[in-house]
Amino acid sequence: MLKAYVGFCLPQDFEKVNFAIATGNWGCGAFNGNLELKAIIQLLASSQVNRQLVYLTFNDQKLVDEFWQTYKYLNENQVTVGQLYQCVRDYLLDYTKLKSSLFQYLLKRPFQIITDA
Repeated sequence: MLKAYVGFCLPQDFEKVNFAIATGNWGCGAFNGNLELKAIIQLLASSQVNRQLVYLTFNDQKLVDEFWQTYKYLNENQVTVGQLYQCVRDYLLDYTKLKSSLFQYLLKRPFQIITDA
């Protein structure tokens, strides 16, 4: 997470430009090559630095479809970076017991929309 966050931060000279991040299935084999986890980590980091994410899947249409569905669900439920981070942590703690992928886990997770009351 920290690696993605630092890589996605812009120097002060460029903060007004705020161009999108073009990225994809990168990593050094950590998490057994879990593409869903890598995508969510990069979504978390880009959201935290307030930059759009252009995620390149290298012709993996299944990943495109499932990531888009998950992104739409998170967006519709106004999931915060903090909420999503906690869900990822919860998932990783129970990873060996769960029979679902990270995207499936997130799509089944009810989120409470936070309002300014």
